[in-house]
Amino acid sequence: MYRLLCSRFPRLGVQPFVKALCDSQGRVYDRYLRVQLSNAFDAYLGILRVVDRRLNSALDRDAPNWRVLNACAACHHRIEDEEPLEYEYLINIDGNNSLKRFGGSGKADNREFSSDYILPRASVEEFANVVTQTSRRLGKKGQRRAEENGNDEDEVDVQAELHGSEKETGIDDSIWASKGTEHTETILEGIVSVCVERWKANADDHKKGMFGCFQETGVFLAACRHGRILSIVDMVNSGELAKYPLAILAHLDQLLPGKKLVGYDIGCATTKTLSRSKLGDKAQIRFVIPSMHGYAHNRPCQLSFHPKYVGGTGIEDFEGCERIFSASNACAAVTRYSSSFHRHQRIDLHFRQWDADKLLSIGTFIADNYKQALTVIAEYGDIFSQVQNMQHIAQDDFERWNEEEKTYLAGLSKEPEEETMAIMYVKALDDLRAAEESFESSNRTFQRPVQADQARETKRTVTLTYKAALDRVNRFSEVVETLEARMNLSERWSPTHTKYIETKEYLKIRRYRLDLDRLEKLVVQRLFELQKGHLESTGYKLRMHLAKHLKSRSEAIRTALTSFNASARALNPSHINLKFSDIIQHSFVGEFDLLRDARQDIRQKEWSIPSKRILSDQYYFYVRAKEEIKRLDVEIKRLIDWMQKEEDLYMTKACALRDVDVGLAQELQQRAKYQKLVYQHIRLCLIHIQSMSGYKGANLNNLFDQPSQSEPSARHTVDLEGDANEDDGLIVDSLDSVMQAMERLE
Repeated sequence: MYRLLCSRFPRLGVQPFVKALCDSQGRVYDRYLRVQLSNAFDAYLGILRVVDRRLNSALDRDAPNWRVLNACAACHHRIEDEEPLEYEYLINIDGNNSLKRFGGSGKADNREFSSDYILPRASVEEFANVVTQTSRRLGKKGQRRAEENGNDEDEVDVQAELHGSEKETGIDDSIWASKGTEHTETILEGIVSVCVERWKANADDHKKGMFGCFQETGVFLAACRHGRILSIVDMVNSGELAKYPLAILAHLDQLLPGKKLVGYDIGCATTKTLSRSKLGDKAQIRFVIPSMHGYAHNRPCQLSFHPKYVGGTGIEDFEGCERIFSASNACAAVTRYSSSFHRHQRIDLHFRQWDADKLLSIGTFIADNYKQALTVIAEYGDIFSQVQNMQHIAQDDFERWNEEEKTYLAGLSKEPEEETMAIMYVKALDDLRAAEESFESSNRTFQRPVQADQARETKRTVTLTYKAALDRVNRFSEVVETLEARMNLSERWSPTHTKYIETKEYLKIRRYRLDLDRLEKLVVQRLFELQKGHLESTGYKLRMHLAKHLKSRSEAIRTALTSFNASARALNPSHINLKFSDIIQHSFVGEFDLLRDARQDIRQKEWSIPSKRILSDQYYFYVRAKEEIKRLDVEIKRLIDWMQKEEDLYMTKACALRDVDVGLAQELQQRAKYQKLVYQHIRLCLIHIQSMSGYKGANLNNLFDQPSQSEPSARHTVDLEGDANEDDGLIVDSLDSVMQAMERLE
């Protein structure tokens, strides 16, 4: 009973369960009862693990990494002559710090828990020195954070490792994590810095130095798109370091050959990290950023890494890890002060139940995705035909617009050195002119006769002012002359000089961009706080705290918006005037980068026209929906064939074990009964797909009637209910033998 309750209500600990038992029996709780139940529960789970190992051996599933290789039938099972997919695996990875454990807890328990879910720490440490820490990239703040976290000098946080570039540029849409080209290194250097900074800027302050008291600071895991767990690693004495995703990806890349599309919150940054690791030259891994998180990344990053723009993603949002963690967070209440053994045991118990639930719901997942994809195709298909005929827009135009926008944003890089020098020179000229005017005023005062009754104090003040003004003139004159020498100027720019006027106009653009940066930062922070405020686990006090900050944030946004609009109006031509109702829209955050450049007017570009941008988004949704249908058709055939194989296998092995091990045969039979109910539920969900409007796939009834693509063997027709009745006598005889043996012992 306690195991079942823990599987369904992970936050239930031993102590409250024992207290509830005591209350039900009308007795007083005592601590020794908790210890007894804990020990009995460990023994019980140990017995179940032994039974599982024996069953796996009987089913020929005791090979190393068998679970990972067969974690999801829809993803990993293969059938003959199936339609090839652009990516063989769609994988989600992410870290979570809820499953922490205090370093001093459970010292008396030195047992080690072995699980085929959790990778050994030695495999993680192989990648500990992949990222080299340098003071240039990390900075003093990053070094201090690394020291607080107790990290080695050679390893840093993914976010800290990539913080430091100020350049924004575009990126090629087909970037793979292949080692090495200078082009890849260059374009990645610029695109990731802004995205990573956004994640760092919105981290809660109390998280930056809290890891010192914890031994395990959370988990990092990988799951397939259907939510089935592939691998888990512990995060130890640190935050989300680069070694954790690298270790998991190395493990999966070794076991699962073929192209993999991996969704990660900072997949843009990890692409660069992976390209520098020892996996970079052989891993067939392409990163994307999850759909929801993608809107906090800059626009060039979205165009290259958002699932909407990456071919082969279908309608997958790559937010699966968030759903997994929303359930596993409940385990935190019982793992925080547990021993390492009990923590891993509870994690293993939770995720085994999670995988069982995901298998039961996989038919619903496929049916829901099929319905959603068909709805998108039906909704947008006719629209495209009409619009293309009316406006003469071809499908290739959408891809061309995307490339044009990438090219445009790629040009918004760090300003050229000559422009920087011109800005410094104009500012120095303005400072020199102001200093000269101040000196002339001071000089006139200095030359003016002083009355006798004011001679001493007045003369001293005038003299000091005169000397200070002269000193400023000399200082700024030296700066101006130095800049003129570096710029090879033959004459000094006057306020009417053409270059001087052009530079002054450019300064207005810089002011505009600074105001835009401030506005963008405030809006992104607001989005994060809104997201956290709506989490189910957020308590009342935190909600009130967030509500207070959201109110002040809104006021700050209004102030920043006023400043931004003033800067926008000062441009020539003037830029768009934004309203508060515009910038609080969630989808608008990704559009900030389109406002950054004032060197050219992009308002007449086809890809910048709002109506055509909406049409472009619909086009990509339509294309992704078509890809989803293709993948789902393959997954349905895989799943049907796999279920038939499983039923054949269980029936065959149950018959073979009857004469060898009656108890094991009975256990296998009981599991086969439940398995049959699960498969029946999945089949009903899949059959329902045929009745959907727009379905053009295979006749699923015919697929269910076909024999599986397993080894040639007859389909067994063992009556499980009849077998169970026949075995009742065997069970009674076994129980009688046990009772007689116990009587003899007495």
